[in-house]
Amino acid sequence: MIPFQPSLCHFIKLSTIFPFVGKIGYITGVIGTHPMETISGFEMLLSLHFGMYFWLNEYDDFCYCPAFEDSTADHDNWGFVSEWDELEGVDLDKLFTIHRHLVVDKVTQEYENMPA
Repeated sequence: MIPFQPSLCHFIKLSTIFPFVGKIGYITGVIGTHPMETISGFEMLLSLHFGMYFWLNEYDDFCYCPAFEDSTADHDNWGFVSEWDELEGVDLDKLFTIHRHLVVDKVTQEYENMPA
């Protein structure tokens, strides 16, 4: 496995397409354009800051897996964020922002799928 480390070239390409990338440190994949953007049917969010994908599972556990250099997800090495035992140097503000977006997206989808 090659750990995901965005180079300046990757950053320039992404920021050209997504001008907000440099400001918020993550992008959301568009479901359906790449088979690695979901895991077991759950939408995943790619964090450029952490070099990982994040998602909420069926029990709303905050999960993660590393991203390869080509931005595909390493599904074989997933885990729970709650099991991280070393938080020194972790930008908790960015981590909580990612979690918030996942929760809002999930609640919005559930609301939109409710029968009228």
